[in-house]
Amino acid sequence: MSETRDCLTKWAVIFDCDGVLVDSEPVSLYVLQTVLHQFDIHASRDELSAYCGYSDEKTYKALVSRYGQFTEQQKFLEAINATYRQAIKDEGLPVFPGVRELIENLGRHRIRYALGSSGPRVKIEASLAITGLNRLFSVTVSAEDVTRAKPAPDIFLLCAERLGVNPSRCVVVEDSLLGIEAARQAGMACVAVTNSFPRHMLTAADLIVDELTELSVDMLEDLACVHRGTKGV
Repeated sequence: MSETRDCLTKWAVIFDCDGVLVDSEPVSLYVLQTVLHQFDIHASRDELSAYCGYSDEKTYKALVSRYGQFTEQQKFLEAINATYRQAIKDEGLPVFPGVRELIENLGRHRIRYALGSSGPRVKIEASLAITGLNRLFSVTVSAEDVTRAKPAPDIFLLCAERLGVNPSRCVVVEDSLLGIEAARQAGMACVAVTNSFPRHMLTAADLIVDELTELSVDMLEDLACVHRGTKGV
């Protein structure tokens, strides 16, 4: 497959939220474990870590498949959202190194960017508000905005549409296997950060970094301006 650089067109960056912008995995595991305890399900954090990167709806379906119908989906989602908001209010929510600096650099260079997450909007807004990142994002896409969550490409494609940028000129920054697959299905370049999975599991991404401090605007532009003629290749 031939690759050609074409930097004459506008390009953009799409960030996942959990595991990319904010270090939410510990609190998310605590929340899931706490909520399941309410329904008399006692699972270890190691067991629950298998659902990293899942939407809450997909997590619920996986749990029902494993443990049976322990409650209605809506009750589960409401409990997750309420417990999450209270947990980050009590304990705070760390922002990963390099996040603010990278986003501010994109803004200084007038590069468009968005947030695309499989999480519910109420959790995304809570995370952005408590960290102050809400001041940096004007375009966000959540699970409620699309029919299919990751690994389907819908979230990232809607981000591109709202940004007014061709999907092939978007770079996704992800931490999960489902997110990487969604980026590939959308025909977008993908940077994987090793916040949630080890490097050897992220090789489907175009670039792997340990922290966003390793990324520059020039590096992202290089990825955005390599045209891929086929989705998922």
